[in-house]
Amino acid sequence: METVFAELRHEAICQVGICSWENETQLQVRERVSVVEFAGFIMEENDTEFVAEYGELPPVTLAAGQMNQAILNILTNAVQAAGRSGRVALRTETIGDEVIVTISDDGPGLAEGVAERIFEPFFTTKPVGQGTGLGLSIAYAVVAEGGGTIQVESVPGQGASFAVHLPVEGGRGR
Repeated sequence: METVFAELRHEAICQVGICSWENETQLQVRERVSVVEFAGFIMEENDTEFVAEYGELPPVTLAAGQMNQAILNILTNAVQAAGRSGRVALRTETIGDEVIVTISDDGPGLAEGVAERIFEPFFTTKPVGQGTGLGLSIAYAVVAEGGGTIQVESVPGQGASFAVHLPVEGGRGR
C-alpha cells in the first residue's frame, strides 16, 4: 500500500490534476494540484485502490479553494462508499466547451430515491454521528456558482459515479 500511496501522491502532483491556487478567483484545471493527496490519508487507511486518468484540460475560472473543497467532498464520499479494499476512479476530460471531472466508486451504490435527495443540505445515508449531510450539498453549490452541474449515476449494488461539468474559460455561462 505504501508504494500505491506514493504513486498516488506522484500522480496528484506531477500529472494533470484538479486545480491550483493561482489566485482565489482563477482555477487552472490543467495545473498540477494535490486535492487527491488531501484524500490520500482516507484511501491509505481504507486500503482503497485509486485509478486516475487525466486528460488534457483547458482553463476553468472558479474559486480555487472552494472547488478544491467540492472535489475533496465528492472524493471522500467515494472512498467511504467503496469501503475497505474498494476502488475509486478519477477521470478528467474535455468534451466540447466543458471540462468534466468524474469520480466513481465500486461501493454499494445509491438506494432508489436517494439520488434525487443526495444534494439536499443535511441529507445523509451514513449512520448518526458519521456524517453531517453537508459535503455534497456544498459541492453542488460551489459547482453551480461556477456555472457547472453535477450528474449522478448509480445502480444499487454497482457503485456510483459523480460527473462534475464545468464550463471552460470563455465558454457557456462566462
